Amino acid sequence: MNGDLHLNQSRSIYAVLKEGVTGNVVFESSNPSVIRTSKMEGISNEVLLSAVSEGEATITAYLEGEEDVVVSKTITIAHGTALSQETFNKLTGSMKVSLTQTLYDYDSQLQPTLYEKCDVTTIYEEVDDMDTYHNTDAYQITVKDHESQKVTFERKYVRNGVRLATEYINKDNEIGKITQFNEEGEEYKWVNSYYENLWKYEENTDSEALVTASDFESFDGGNTYHYVGNSLWATTYLACSLLLENITPDEFAITVNGDSLGIYFVTDPYGKDGAEAKGGQVVEGKISDIGTAKIEHEKPYEHEDYHDALEVARAELASSKNYTTTYSIDGEDGKTTYTIAYTDDTIEEKIVDSAGKILAHDGAHKTETGYFTYSYDDETSTITKTKDYVAGWDSVNRYPTFDFAVEILGPETDGVYKSRGSNTGSFFSYCWILPKYAYFYTVNGEVSITLKDGHFASMKAKLTSSTLNDTIEFTGEYSKIGNTTLDYDWSTVQDQTEPTEYPSELLASLKEWGVDKVVPYLYPTNTGYRDSSVAWVRWKDSSGTMDSNYSKYVAFRTEEFETNEQRDAYLSKYKELLVSLGWKLTDEEDENMGYLFYVDPTGEWKLSVGENKNWSGGSSTKGVLFTITNKSNKLPTPASYFD
Repeated sequence: MNGDLHLNQSRSIYAVLKEGVTGNVVFESSNPSVIRTSKMEGISNEVLLSAVSEGEATITAYLEGEEDVVVSKTITIAHGTALSQETFNKLTGSMKVSLTQTLYDYDSQLQPTLYEKCDVTTIYEEVDDMDTYHNTDAYQITVKDHESQKVTFERKYVRNGVRLATEYINKDNEIGKITQFNEEGEEYKWVNSYYENLWKYEENTDSEALVTASDFESFDGGNTYHYVGNSLWATTYLACSLLLENITPDEFAITVNGDSLGIYFVTDPYGKDGAEAKGGQVVEGKISDIGTAKIEHEKPYEHEDYHDALEVARAELASSKNYTTTYSIDGEDGKTTYTIAYTDDTIEEKIVDSAGKILAHDGAHKTETGYFTYSYDDETSTITKTKDYVAGWDSVNRYPTFDFAVEILGPETDGVYKSRGSNTGSFFSYCWILPKYAYFYTVNGEVSITLKDGHFASMKAKLTSSTLNDTIEFTGEYSKIGNTTLDYDWSTVQDQTEPTEYPSELLASLKEWGVDKVVPYLYPTNTGYRDSSVAWVRWKDSSGTMDSNYSKYVAFRTEEFETNEQRDAYLSKYKELLVSLGWKLTDEEDENMGYLFYVDPTGEWKLSVGENKNWSGGSSTKGVLFTITNKSNKLPTPASYFD
């Protein structure tokens, strides 16, 4: 054996054959009730011994066919001195474990050759002021080559509630946490992960303790306490937490030297017949910083002298509502340039293609009661109102907020300041309004800024969209800070001419069902009709059998109004229109939302109108719903629905 065998443990015993000798070695135990033997498939000169009770057993070995040549080893299995609870408790909180992991190759004579040696430092941090349900709040493992001390592997994790997370520096130069997800998009859970200190048992959980003080016993007067517990996987989990490697130690122990504690575990040589060498390892080291260990947390960036000018420029735009931004996007049809002018009471965007053609020119203007949106005709210099809003101009962030900490920007290089860290670039979205791109695109990587005469001058970033599988190289400029003007005479604003018929897709659908001339038209000012096909429901007979050739009714709706009051005013006006046209209110409810029907003067058509709801009996929206059917509640389904 490569060490001692203790109660409840298993480890291999080997027969070393002379050079040139081959064959299967037979192992036997004189007392299987104390030590059992288990031969492993594909391995001829090794057997697994399992100590199942106290006592003594002699293990004999002979080469199959040569039973007269026998070697033996007598092994005694007994209890030792249990580890004190006081010592064990030192392992259950914050601590730093510094280990040296030595991997060996073993030849046929079990002579070791160094394969690799590294230093592993594992830190468990427990934060006193966080909830006590979890015994570890942060975890770090650092692996270094033993000779060069070069870091070859490192991971740092922190707990974010019940989730596994990593730290980062955010746009505000503060430490944030990013939850980690697996390939299926599911959150990794911190609970019961290898990043918890698995030595500690939490009484407020349903799980049993992985190890206890009584699982460790000493056989050398209290210097080394070997694991003698009966859990097959306990030391596997402990080793995996320490190394983040899936290994099962054949021997696992706590070392005690006065007030100093350490860890020691061994993986015996293993390899099937025919392998060039068997592999094994020895891991040993010390435990320190008990109760005080902390991982290397992310640190916010220090404020340096060059940040002063950046803060002045940032604060200027953050407090200003007067400047111009310009950016260009290269697309399949060439470069498109977007210019946005910001003033105290107006925000206007002009979009021009690479040939100089104006693609759009519109904006929003503040009023005493709210604001309105408009379009601007550059040929006639006329402003046409598109929609009035009663919401306050300042009810949302209409202007970029420039809400970020300038300390996230690194020192100037060739006139450029670049963001530092993998997540600080998110500040970009607080510096630009990108109506067409903000929903699908996010910043990927660093963002750079330039200054001119003490003002923000330009900004560059790479924007990516996983949805569109696209990347944009963004370059934008700031100009006319404090002197942007829009010389319009707002008293000349023209009201938009309201449509006199339904939008095209809705109109086509109403015609298809033959009700386009039935439903009285009243344009929903400031919102319009939703331009989509009507909804319909299959007709049923008295037995409940459906017939797709007919529909109970068809329904359509308006877009949502800005307020419930606007919706209710439209409803009242529409009902007044129905009455003026000879429609009469009945006590019959529609089968859609249960609104009362109006019947037209001919008695052939029925129409209900009311608040649009999310579902029958559900909450109301700010839209209006129309439901139309004939007197028999049986509309013929258009032939095109069966094409």
